[in-house]
Amino acid sequence: MTPATIKIGSQTYRIERRAPKEDGGLSTALAYTLVESNLIVISNQLPTDRARSILIHELLHALIYSFTRQDTPDKLESFDDWEHHFIGIVQEPLTMLIRDNPGLIEWLTATDPTPPTVLDDIWRDAVRQRSLPVRIRWPAAEAPVPTGGRSVVLFSHGLGGTVAAGERWGQAWSAAGLVVLHLQHPGSDLEAVRRVARGFGDHSGLRQAAGPDQLLARLADVKFVLDDIGRRHAAGADRWAEVRPHRVGMSGHSFGAHTTLGSAGQRYPAHAGIEEPRLAAFIAFSPTLPFEGNAKQAFERMTRPMLCVTGTRDDDVVGVGATNERRIGVFNALPAAGKAHLVLQDADHMTFSGQTGRAAEVFPRHATTRALQAQHHALVAAITTDWWQSHLLGDEQATARLVRPVDLAAGDVW
Repeated sequence: MTPATIKIGSQTYRIERRAPKEDGGLSTALAYTLVESNLIVISNQLPTDRARSILIHELLHALIYSFTRQDTPDKLESFDDWEHHFIGIVQEPLTMLIRDNPGLIEWLTATDPTPPTVLDDIWRDAVRQRSLPVRIRWPAAEAPVPTGGRSVVLFSHGLGGTVAAGERWGQAWSAAGLVVLHLQHPGSDLEAVRRVARGFGDHSGLRQAAGPDQLLARLADVKFVLDDIGRRHAAGADRWAEVRPHRVGMSGHSFGAHTTLGSAGQRYPAHAGIEEPRLAAFIAFSPTLPFEGNAKQAFERMTRPMLCVTGTRDDDVVGVGATNERRIGVFNALPAAGKAHLVLQDADHMTFSGQTGRAAEVFPRHATTRALQAQHHALVAAITTDWWQSHLLGDEQATARLVRPVDLAAGDVW
C-alpha cells in the first residue's frame, strides 16, 4: 500500500491516491506536489511500479524545493559543475529521506501483492424462494489471516441501489484485510425502482419501493446471508474456511442504514424488531430517526458499537421528512455506550453512497459538495476502516486513531 505519509527533513508530507475524474489537478498530469500544503497527490489509476516511479519523481521535487542551495553555478558553467550542483542539493536530503522512511523503502522494494478479488454471485434462499445478488470482496490471498479468522462486513444499498453501492468503502475495507459482502435487495433495488418510479425525482414512485414490507424483507436478507456464511464456513467451501462467521460487521446507506439500525435491534410500532447476536458492530451511513414513536425507546437495546455518518447537506431526498436534523439526531437518541458519529461539512446524501460518476449524481448536488467528494471519501474510508479494525479485531492502534481522526476539516464534527 502506498505510504500515507513521508518525512522530508522537518516536514511530513501526506501522500494521497485520487481518481483523475475527481481531481482537476490530475487531468493533465499523473501526479502533483503542493509544497505549501505538504501534499503529494498521485493518480489511483497507475499500476504499482509506475506509481513508485512517479512518487520518487515528486519526492525529488519536494527535496529540491526544500533544500535548494544559494551557490547556483553561472549559466555558462560546464555540465560537470551543474551536475555536481544538483547532486549536492539532493545528497544529504536523500540520505535523510531513506533513513527516516523505512516504510517507503519497504513499499518500493516489495513484491506486488495480489489485488483483492471481486466476485459476483447469486445466493438462493430456498425457504423464501428469493434470489439475492451479492458482490464479495476478498482480501489479497497473501494477506495474513488474523487469529480467529477474517472478519466479514456486510453492506446494504440504499433505495434503488445494486451490489455496486458502497464501492469506495468496500475497496478500503477489503484492502485492510476484511471480507466485504455487498447485498442487493430485490424489491427495493434499481430494478424495482424502475418498475414503479419515472426516475429518482419521482418521490411518490420511490416511496412505493420503500415500505415496511421491504424493510422486513431486507432484515430477512441479512439473516439469510449470515446463515449462509455460517454454512459455507462449516463446509470449508473455498476461502470461507478463513472467515469468522460470528462478530460480523453490518453497514448500509440510506434505506441500507434503516436495514443496519433494524439489524442492530431497533423496535417499531408494529414490529418488535430483530435481535441478531452474530453482528458485533455497525456503521449507518445517512441514518434517520424513526418517523413514529419515541426514538430513544426504539433504540434502547442498541448498545453494540454504532457509528453514524452524515453531512450538513444530507437532506431528505425521497420526500419522507428525513431532514438533516433528523439524520444528525440519531446519534443523540442512541444509548450512551459504544456510539460515535461523523458529520462532514458540505457532504450530501450521495457522498455516503460510496460511489462516483453518474451513480452519485442521481439527485441535484451543490458544486462545493462535488468538489469535496474525493476528500470526503478518503476521510470516511479511513475512519470506517479504523472502526471495523477496532471493534471487530481489537486493533489498539485503530482504537487510538479514533480518539481524534486526522484530516478533519473546519466544520466537521467527530
